[in-house]
Amino acid sequence: MSRVISARENISDDASGILVEGVLESMAEYYSAELSQKIRRGMDINAEKCLSNGSNPGLGYRVDEERRFHVDPEGAAVVREILNNMPAERL
Repeated sequence: MSRVISARENISDDASGILVEGVLESMAEYYSAELSQKIRRGMDINAEKCLSNGSNPGLGYRVDEERRFHVDPEGAAVVREILNNMPAERL
């Protein structure tokens, strides 16, 4: 059986230690799930507002100082060229 060892918590090897360890593991799992939900919610809100989440905007777009997407004329020309040269069955 594996055991979680924490440098910050003094967990005993008796029955109460089992309970404390379970509570700490559950709290960590809850925190992780809650943080994931908050991050996803923020990303969804940004998407609804057409705001960048900080990643590369992709070829053909640029992001301004207010995090809004705009078409990049040079990059858009490259995207059009790629699509024009792509066989119709691949589109």
